[in-house]
Amino acid sequence: MGRLRDVTAGLSATFARLRGRTRDGPANAKQHHRRRRRRKSRASLGKLALAFFQPYVIRFRAAAARGAFAQWAACLFLVAGAVAEYALALLPVAAAVDAQKTLGALVGGGLGIAFCGGAGYVRAYVYGGKNALADHFFLGAVVAATPASHAASALVTAADFRGASVAYGFDGMGMRDAAEALSSLEVSGADAFALREPEVNSVFRFDLMGQAHATTPLPDATHGFKAGKLEEGTFCAVPVVGANWTIDDPVPMWYVCENDWRLFVDCEEAYRGTYDRNDWYGKDRLRDCLRRPEALVAAYDVA
Repeated sequence: MGRLRDVTAGLSATFARLRGRTRDGPANAKQHHRRRRRRKSRASLGKLALAFFQPYVIRFRAAAARGAFAQWAACLFLVAGAVAEYALALLPVAAAVDAQKTLGALVGGGLGIAFCGGAGYVRAYVYGGKNALADHFFLGAVVAATPASHAASALVTAADFRGASVAYGFDGMGMRDAAEALSSLEVSGADAFALREPEVNSVFRFDLMGQAHATTPLPDATHGFKAGKLEEGTFCAVPVVGANWTIDDPVPMWYVCENDWRLFVDCEEAYRGTYDRNDWYGKDRLRDCLRRPEALVAAYDVA
């Protein structure tokens, strides 16, 4: 009887599981149904994910079969070579203080040249010119060498401008009293200065204007052959000085004009305009340049 009771209990438990119930009661049967629904939902999500990624898997396999990954790797190495060249050329300049930017540019240039040489050696002698990745890495370094050097020189120039001593007036709009400013130590010790509404007739000494006649190419003692015809040009220099300036003092600024190699002309004649208007070649250009300070002051004079 005991064995029959055990068999009967086992059969009843089996039928209960088939009906979604257990021997412990309906509560556990509900949990059993929840587990079944979760398993079905997980299976559905898995199928959905497989259906979503299947086209990408197919494309991935097709790209690998036709060698697309090798092309992408070559492009990556090309960019890596260029970035490495830029980094070696620019980092020493960026790391140096403003007073040592030039030394940083020299160090960066040396590192860039060494890097290009090393990449070329690896490409030619290590791989024998038969490795596409090494070829593209070397090509990226070579292509970036010239732009990197220009970028380094731009950083040096920017540092020079930052370190320049300027005299732009208290409001940065230029120094108002030009005659007094040109005699001050602030202007004489400045790398750059600006004058606001200068008195042209008093600071631009056209009465002391000098001129020089030049030819190109310049004569030399070698009597070597030089291509091109002889050119003649005129240069006019006007001293820009302050109110207390004397002939023995240094000139704080020169205003220079030239006529673009258009023959020898007289600067005084060009400035005053006392020449035949039909004989304008080489003179009109000088007159426009020499008269420009007066024209600019008159154009912006709001008084």
